[in-house]
Amino acid sequence: MDDFAKLVRSGDFERAPMILLDHAYGRAPPFRAGQMQSGSLHKCATQPTMASAYSVAKATAQRLLSVSTPGRTPPDWPLSLYHLDAWIAAPRLARHHAPGSGWPSHLDLGRDKLTKEKFQPKIPGTAGLGVKFRKRMSASVGRAKRER
Repeated sequence: MDDFAKLVRSGDFERAPMILLDHAYGRAPPFRAGQMQSGSLHKCATQPTMASAYSVAKATAQRLLSVSTPGRTPPDWPLSLYHLDAWIAAPRLARHHAPGSGWPSHLDLGRDKLTKEKFQPKIPGTAGLGVKFRKRMSASVGRAKRER
């Protein structure tokens, strides 16, 4: 049985309000980890990139909806994943193709435009002393050296 099937069959997806099943460059504090049948869970310390697959509890989904409605900006996280109590699955249980790998993306065109315009979204909880401290005290999770 593959790891994603283990996550679903065991009910481990209910162990956290949000679990990142795919990500790049996730970081977590070394003292916040838990076990599940398909691997381990690590508390998300900073905003990882390319979070493309996740498990979200109903209350967390309602919170995300409340802070992102009405939609005024391009899709992205409206809150710090640390403050949403997100956890990182290791090993990653889903894989997304790397940007520029030739696979179609409906978001690339819009992101390119925003990058050129120097758009920097202001996401609550992603700047400040607390973020710098969490980044400094955390370690990479769920990827081998040079793995995306």
